[in-house]
Amino acid sequence: MKNAILVIKLRLVQILNALKGAGLVYIVLLLSLVSIFNLFIINTINQAKYNKYIIGGYLILILSIHLKRKDIFFLKITYTNYKYILFTEYFLLSVPLFFSLIYYNKWSYLSAGIIFIGLITNIKLKKTQYTLTTKIQKFIPNINYEWKAGIRKYFFIVITAYLIGLFGAPFPASVPISLFVIGLVLLSFYEQTEPLSMLLAFEFSSNKFIYSKIKSHFLLFSITVFPLILLFSIFYPEYWYIPVLEYLIFLSLHIFIIFSKYAYYEPTSNISGNQLMQMFASISLFIPIFIPVLWIFSAYIFFKAKTRLNFYLNDYN
Repeated sequence: MKNAILVIKLRLVQILNALKGAGLVYIVLLLSLVSIFNLFIINTINQAKYNKYIIGGYLILILSIHLKRKDIFFLKITYTNYKYILFTEYFLLSVPLFFSLIYYNKWSYLSAGIIFIGLITNIKLKKTQYTLTTKIQKFIPNINYEWKAGIRKYFFIVITAYLIGLFGAPFPASVPISLFVIGLVLLSFYEQTEPLSMLLAFEFSSNKFIYSKIKSHFLLFSITVFPLILLFSIFYPEYWYIPVLEYLIFLSLHIFIIFSKYAYYEPTSNISGNQLMQMFASISLFIPIFIPVLWIFSAYIFFKAKTRLNFYLNDYN
């Protein structure tokens, strides 16, 4: 118990450091979004039409956090009860969801959620992550090196989700779930910044670099998900707008994350400010009505990214 409390305190310190690096505007925006997110969960979890999607999406986010963690091996060799620590962290992250389920007496969903978190903590991650080079990388533009690295790292997750969407298209939930998983994985492509040498290799101005990055990402993402959207529209023409909206939401989030990455750019690093924006984007998935605010904020982040890159690409401006 003491070890779990110690780790939780450490997480709070990390969050505070990330908030300090983000600035007042981002702190206010993130806190506002978290508040709206909690209200959204409470108000919609009782609606049978949406609760399964909300619960499933929330738990998939928790799973993605676990799969991307790099400190599990440290916790394992430091604490004998490291699984209890992981469970405590994930349980605290799930408090908004669990509180809503308790409030509406959704005991079966609550039990399933707690069991799912327990199962997540028992997923064993290999210390050495295997990467896979395929012919797919050859068709990805060089400026989208995040896609090349991401496909190598998450190939099996992406291809599994894609095949589920393709062959499970006759089932109504398969394509939306497939798009959700693929879109979520793509967000993780932009977690770490590239070395300065890669940034300079294209000899682009800051404007041209950002424009090329966004244009290529738009084309790659669109080509990737178009067959899934088409199949869903064929089987469920009356609901064609569902995958289209999902595509537009994720595209907005991806563009926002790309801008955020370069707004806080430091060569070869995981930046606290960018990690905070990743959290911001993940929460926005559950509140689509917040997307227009994200568009406005993206415009602000774009100018910050441009200013940041000017420092490194000034010779090409």
